[in-house]
Amino acid sequence: MDNRYIIALELSGSQVKGAAATINSSPAYSQFAIPVVEAIACEDKVNCVQYGRVQNLIEAAKDVNYVVKKLENDPKLKGGKVIAAYVGISGRSLGSVQTTAELYLPSEMEITANIVKQLEQEAAKGFDADRKPLRIVPRKFYVDNQVNPNPVGALGSKLKGEYTVVTCNKANLRNLEMLFGDRLQLTVREYVVTPLALADLLLSQEERQLGCMLVDMGAQTTTISIYKDRALQYLATLPLGSQNITRDIAMGLNIIEERAEMAKCHQGNAMADSMESASDENAKINCYVQARIGEINANIYAQIGYAGFKPTDLAGGIIITGRGSKLRNFDMALENKTKMKVRRASIPNTITVQDRGIDSADFASLLAIVLQASKTTDVGGCVKAPEPTDISLEEKPAFGAGPSPVHEEDNNDDGWDNDDEENAQIDERRERAMRRKAEKEAAKRAKEEQKRREREEREQARLQRPRSSALDWLKAKIYQVTASNDDEDANLDDN
Repeated sequence: MDNRYIIALELSGSQVKGAAATINSSPAYSQFAIPVVEAIACEDKVNCVQYGRVQNLIEAAKDVNYVVKKLENDPKLKGGKVIAAYVGISGRSLGSVQTTAELYLPSEMEITANIVKQLEQEAAKGFDADRKPLRIVPRKFYVDNQVNPNPVGALGSKLKGEYTVVTCNKANLRNLEMLFGDRLQLTVREYVVTPLALADLLLSQEERQLGCMLVDMGAQTTTISIYKDRALQYLATLPLGSQNITRDIAMGLNIIEERAEMAKCHQGNAMADSMESASDENAKINCYVQARIGEINANIYAQIGYAGFKPTDLAGGIIITGRGSKLRNFDMALENKTKMKVRRASIPNTITVQDRGIDSADFASLLAIVLQASKTTDVGGCVKAPEPTDISLEEKPAFGAGPSPVHEEDNNDDGWDNDDEENAQIDERRERAMRRKAEKEAAKRAKEEQKRREREEREQARLQRPRSSALDWLKAKIYQVTASNDDEDANLDDN
């Protein structure tokens, strides 16, 4: 295949999503090339993942395999087989911790990238046994107690770093490894922290510098990422999402969740409407919508204080994304609650989706995983080209077709000697094809013989059954006639 293929997969509480993307095959341009998403596949109504955690390996394997097969069957992949993927991690299994690390150097010396890497490794130590650090994000560096945004190349004897460490629950990570490695036989090229990848895709450098909050509202969870001074300061996941609104409507109006979901999407309004009367159907629906939205927005607003900030510290405002955030007037309701400016995220031109019929905003997190994967040094290698099929007897060329055979007297070092090995391989494949055909014919003959014997046995049984029945009938008739004659003789004697 000419292009390097990226396969991105994401498992959430409502969907399993997959994307196949290409990137320029030249390593010299990999940092500047824009990934092109060739195909997107999705499986809805997933019940095997709860709050971002895999709960059922068998069901999860079925859903992921369905998405993978849809990608493999897409004409853009030209019959290739998916052998590896970049997998997004999100949901309640993620968390963040702020930590510091220090290194004392033997003397004043130049600080190298290896020294900074050693400091980062120190920051990753000392976590709970059930948590694994996934990403270590630097917030601030100090060289000899002086702030230094880029310590590499600086001179000093002491290096200190402040970090935000994103951790993952080890049990969920182990479930993912069992799912992809044991069940699906897929290699995970990298576990991508989806909230960080989303921020790289959707946030501007100005917003990161001034301070902002990224809110990703999904079906079961809402993830909040707070940035300041271009660094991640805080990450949290709320166990609240748009599915809570759907269930409130279903229970309140005593209807099934499918109808409640449609009512939410088509009639739901996060802001009160003075034109709605108390008896209006929309008013009844939005009574539940607005109550739940109020709870979600209150929890979102509280995260600013938990992170140690005030709303005025985040001059970049709030950026919302996720399918749950598409609820009508959700941005206005959040703006009224927080008194901060709110904007809906849009997909930048750093990534392209070939299918114009797809709403890219609905797949923002999946596209973020693709973009993150495109930045790795060994990008691609996720799709294996289809292997050529063996030559069968039916594919044997007609007589006279192709190059004519070469005789020994004509062989004058013209290169035909190099074809001996290839001809031997062709003969071997032809012999295997003949053996397979002979085995099929033998199996067919054995099956036909078995059917013939079964027909003969059925015919013999059929011929025996009528003969036995006729003999019994004749005996019964003779008995009846004899009995009748005896009765007549007895009547004559009486007379």
